[in-house]
Amino acid sequence: MLTRTCQQWIVDQIKQEYQWRQEWELWTNHAWEFFWQQGNSIGDVSRKLNNIKRSRDWIGINWQGESFTLSGADAIAWFGMGRDRIGLRILFNDGNWMEWVCPWWFPEDVLENYGDRNHGKNWTSPENLVGRSGISFPPSAATVSGLYAASLNEEAIAFLKIAGPFWAFSQQPENFYVPIPFSCLVKRGEIHQLRWYSERQEWLTETGESVSGKFDKGNHWIPINSWHQPEKVNQDPWEFLPHLHPRMELNQRKVDTDSTQGSLFLENAVQMHPDACLIYLSNIPLADGWYRFGGEEHMVDVHCQKIAESTQQLLNQPVGKHFALITPAVWGSNRLSYREPMIYENNNWKPTWQIETFLTERHTPFRYRLGGKGKNKRLSRGRYAVPSGSVYVLKEPLHQPWHEWSESWFPTEGYSFKRWGCGLALPLLADFSRHVEQHET
Repeated sequence: MLTRTCQQWIVDQIKQEYQWRQEWELWTNHAWEFFWQQGNSIGDVSRKLNNIKRSRDWIGINWQGESFTLSGADAIAWFGMGRDRIGLRILFNDGNWMEWVCPWWFPEDVLENYGDRNHGKNWTSPENLVGRSGISFPPSAATVSGLYAASLNEEAIAFLKIAGPFWAFSQQPENFYVPIPFSCLVKRGEIHQLRWYSERQEWLTETGESVSGKFDKGNHWIPINSWHQPEKVNQDPWEFLPHLHPRMELNQRKVDTDSTQGSLFLENAVQMHPDACLIYLSNIPLADGWYRFGGEEHMVDVHCQKIAESTQQLLNQPVGKHFALITPAVWGSNRLSYREPMIYENNNWKPTWQIETFLTERHTPFRYRLGGKGKNKRLSRGRYAVPSGSVYVLKEPLHQPWHEWSESWFPTEGYSFKRWGCGLALPLLADFSRHVEQHET
């Protein structure tokens, strides 16, 4: 809304022949945040910046490009900036990419001179050609609830609660893996626990020092049995395997060269570790067996087991003042997404918790199918979720475990979001640091 309003105001006030539609769309969809802080010294400012960055407490938007400066040309809007320009994206083998807008004649030299580390051309992989957009794995709890909707009647699933995704090794499904809290930084197989110091209003390491250096990136998981004292961390037990296929005509086995969608399409396959399986928690059992799950006649083998007693005890503990999310959380109304539960009172949305601080990362999109008859399935309103792993520190403790939280804290669209394990949280202990063994699956 902000960018659209600014764009329309400029067009209305300054009459020109505008050629900048793509640039405004990029600004709207791929904006960076920037942060501001002041202090008595460079070190003091650095520590304060780290605190507000971990809480995503940004004060403004840096429209596209470099995240460290506003001095680039991308931060300046002018009516002809889209003329004779082309958007160029380079995708790397590790899934990272970079993109910029340049004159239309410039990419020829780039493509001609580009080579990989072995000095060979590297432009023919599926990801480099069409990217990895549209991938959603593992399936959300809302998606998995479709198995129940297809197998049980509405009365049977009226009180359904399902949470995930998690994963486990097939031989030990009761000791499943959950996302590591963001207060735990992994570096070379060692977990560094951040603690919140109220008197200094900053996060410090277990030795009382400011965070410095680089830490391992990627998703990290810890076993549920070691939630309070983790002994190992694991990365995702799956990888994406994109494949390019020719787009065939509907009536004959012939490449559809006249299609406006192009003659190739990308199939994104996911390869699981042979000893790993996905885990979802539910209060209603589902009969063991094979179920159709997803499009193109995909099938899944489902097995239900009781939750271990130790895990039930952990889930039944009040979360207290210091807790972490192990599933994404969508808070707020049907139109607005917030960082915490909100209640509508006296024509205003008011926060339910008194948050002292919290650690989080970029929000994640959240949307699900509402069902419907025929080919057209209804989609929910798109929202943004606080990612799993986010850590909350409250001024006053919560004396209830997650399953006793009020339904009024959760958004409702068709169903209460609590049905899908929205914001499932576990309490954190003050001492959560020790040397761990790095395991890669």
